[in-house]
Amino acid sequence: MNNLFKFIQKYSSFFLFLGFQLVCFVFLFSSVNSYHHVSFANSSNIIAGGIYEASSNVSGYFHLSSEVEQLRFQNADLKKKLARKKPLIEDEFTSPLDTNYLQQFDFLHAKVISSFKNGRKNSVTINKGANDKVKPEMGVIGTKGIVGITTSSSGYYTYVKPIIHEDFVLEVIHEKSKSFGFVKWTQSDDWRTATVVDIPNYVEVNPGDEILTRGSNGLFPMGEMVGYVISVEDIPGDVYLKVRINLAEDFSSVYNVVVVDNVLKKEFQDLKSTQN
Repeated sequence: MNNLFKFIQKYSSFFLFLGFQLVCFVFLFSSVNSYHHVSFANSSNIIAGGIYEASSNVSGYFHLSSEVEQLRFQNADLKKKLARKKPLIEDEFTSPLDTNYLQQFDFLHAKVISSFKNGRKNSVTINKGANDKVKPEMGVIGTKGIVGITTSSSGYYTYVKPIIHEDFVLEVIHEKSKSFGFVKWTQSDDWRTATVVDIPNYVEVNPGDEILTRGSNGLFPMGEMVGYVISVEDIPGDVYLKVRINLAEDFSSVYNVVVVDNVLKKEFQDLKSTQN
């Protein structure tokens, strides 16, 4: 104990100096001294923000592998579509004005910035809006399949009604038989599934079969992936099948999307209006 007292007595001037320094710092950065207090708080916020940003960057880096895999899937799918639609050119040049080669759809890349699962009325928000010429009634496609249809836009953002919404209806086609039907999100479906109705019961539909967009409403190109058949129910007394599908797009991780602009949509709608 005597040694401790001797140690404190020997370095008493140093300990007194530390005490005065501590008191000065308390008064300097307390709320009483507003300027220094704010400066200290701002410095703390900058440091904390830097830490959060670094943490976010690290998380984003580890998330890249999933994004790269999705983009690879999308790239492979696009290559297959191009191979199917590649024109056969023989000994003559084809005029770019030939309507056989007119590009009907433009595509705009966007990212999903938020998605809400709100019972039966879910929504998705993307980071493109009216300033990018995004309008209501445009199709939105993810890296694996269709996501939904745009409903309203601000300057920089757009709401999308996803396929997992109770009011969503889209005409689709059974890839093998080319039979038409409608995809809906019914009460029996969850965020991974949907139901296809109005396919005639004489059509052979099997688990694993592909359900694609028909393209009849002009919102999506024909042949975009919607989902894969998981079950088929022949309803007694009805002439149609009830087909349940797994949705191609994973709504728990949808991020990269493209917005579809049908440049011939007005002409198509004008023609349809003449039949009414």
